[in-house]
Amino acid sequence: PHAAVAQGIIRTLAGTDVVPAADGTPALEASIGATGVTRGPNGEIYIADIFRDVVVRIDRDGRLFRVAGNGIPTYSGDGG
Repeated sequence: PHAAVAQGIIRTLAGTDVVPAADGTPALEASIGATGVTRGPNGEIYIADIFRDVVVRIDRDGRLFRVAGNGIPTYSGDGG
């Protein structure tokens, strides 16, 4: 779960070079190429993942899920 983090404190939420990221993977065990990160209104973390060409969400239980993109490094239109 995402607890409040004091300003100036660095905390690892996701990333390793061991396991390819797949839906449901624990975020701390997933390989992620973060090019952008933001926090959603419910405290979930969203990451633009350049390794998989998708946007992933880390839920409050620390699991990673794809929310946008199809894994192909090109524009595919709405819904792609």
